[in-house]
Amino acid sequence: MSAWSGDCPVYVPAKSTIFTDASTLYGESLSTFTLDDIRTAAERKYGSTDIALTETETLRLLNPLRLSKQNRTALIATQEKLSDEDADQETILADCIRLIADSDAKATKLLDAIDGDLAMLMEVFERYSAGVQVGEASASQD
Repeated sequence: MSAWSGDCPVYVPAKSTIFTDASTLYGESLSTFTLDDIRTAAERKYGSTDIALTETETLRLLNPLRLSKQNRTALIATQEKLSDEDADQETILADCIRLIADSDAKATKLLDAIDGDLAMLMEVFERYSAGVQVGEASASQD
């Protein structure tokens, strides 16, 4: 038998148990995760798109969910400029790369290598977009 607690719409089971250990509920153990487990899962699901700049240097283009709120907001605002009729696509895409890159120096290195080639910029963004689809694995490799 159970009852409602006074005027408050809180369900109170008739046979209530007070738990002193948060790891058990009704005698069953809850799953325990470490922060490293959560980081690994987030990286697997929302990881980066990686571009090898050299044999030893890799640029990581971060998933928007992994960006700071400030950079996510700036990325959205920058991407919205692409729909403007007189938009300078090269500049806008370069700005987007700078926002999502894990390093300004590496972003500059990539943009210098691309040297204004709009087709290459578009290819970077097509691969990036494919890698950041929510719920899919990233393009990064472990």
